[in-house]
Amino acid sequence: MSNVQTETAPCPQCQTPLTIALYETINSSLNPDVTARLMQGDLFKYRCPNCGATGQAFYPVLYNDVTHKVMVQFTATNDVNVAQQYIEEHEKRKTQFEAAGFPMSDYRVVIDPNDLVEKAQIFDAGFDDRVMEVVKVFYKMSWLEENKFYRNAIFRFAKGTAEPFFFVMDDQGNVLTRLRFGHDYYEMIKNTMRLDEIDSAVVNENWAREYLDQHIADFQSGDEGEVSGDDTRK
Repeated sequence: MSNVQTETAPCPQCQTPLTIALYETINSSLNPDVTARLMQGDLFKYRCPNCGATGQAFYPVLYNDVTHKVMVQFTATNDVNVAQQYIEEHEKRKTQFEAAGFPMSDYRVVIDPNDLVEKAQIFDAGFDDRVMEVVKVFYKMSWLEENKFYRNAIFRFAKGTAEPFFFVMDDQGNVLTRLRFGHDYYEMIKNTMRLDEIDSAVVNENWAREYLDQHIADFQSGDEGEVSGDDTRK
């Protein structure tokens, strides 16, 4: 079962006591209802029964996707030192478990709750987040080239009810459009990457750009830069 505790805190609007569930760990197989709330972005949300005020109460939580053998630790703080502590603690446990003959699941650390939601959806859909981050970089480069009015854009993977897609958002999180996810393009990137050489707890856009800088020659022989992500609003 998922480890959960409850904590009481006053509503920031009317001071009514609120009971908030705090999950230390979430097991995707044992608690599918909580996993669904996580992937819908509702895990940290609360609503005051008295005044109706809504908000989010963030706290550290470890998401364990047992099926795909990957764990994602959300730190609930922007302090990179805290994230590094999680990584170091995991590396110690990993060494101990592997010495005893028990390989551990892959491990990721995120500091943004949106990254936690996205990674949960990526893994649940059966994809590799390392490949997905590189795919997103190429999609972003192509989209910004076609939409020169924007200097930056945020790409978020969404599993979708029928087919996966990318949300394209501005820096304030406003959705600009949606792009169809290219399965063939993903497979091409996956087959190009040296996945056996990658063992990183931090996998995000900065990581993907560093990877591309170091392995750009691997991608120059193909058509990885040519992305055809159709606007799903058409």
